[in-house]
Amino acid sequence: MVKKGQDTLSDASKKKRAKIKKEYLDPRQALFHNYYNDPESETFANAYQSCMRAGFSKNYAKVILHSMPDWLSVGFTRRKKMLVPAEKVLESTLEMDTQVEVRDKLGDIVGTKKDSGLEKIKQDSAKFVAERIGKEYWSARTELTGDKGGPIELQKIEGELKEWAKK
Repeated sequence: MVKKGQDTLSDASKKKRAKIKKEYLDPRQALFHNYYNDPESETFANAYQSCMRAGFSKNYAKVILHSMPDWLSVGFTRRKKMLVPAEKVLESTLEMDTQVEVRDKLGDIVGTKKDSGLEKIKQDSAKFVAERIGKEYWSARTELTGDKGGPIELQKIEGELKEWAKK
């Protein structure tokens, strides 16, 4: 039974809720991340301009990287943590041997052959790396269009997000 004024959440639940809250961005924070990290953005790698464009105050925009709020550092830290193991997996995949042992009915090794499934994984990994790191030579382009083949209306989306952020 819960007494009046007693907190019903355990410490573990409170920590979990705080962690979840920290890891999810509100619409303005998401806009900032998109503007700041997107090489196609007019404000790419410019924290002040990205902050202003996302709808933050001028004063906040001036100090955002210096103050490094939790919501900003969580995204940077998480991305760095995920990148190291991902790169290790890519390296091991690119270097993996695709030869497998061929055995007879008794289980004795009678030779080797290339495993087409492993070859496909290796080729896909190589293509992934080439298209991103060697994109000046190997990039794949996909054209995206808006309604009826017209341009995508980014201003409409930005406006809707900004309106939602004000609520």
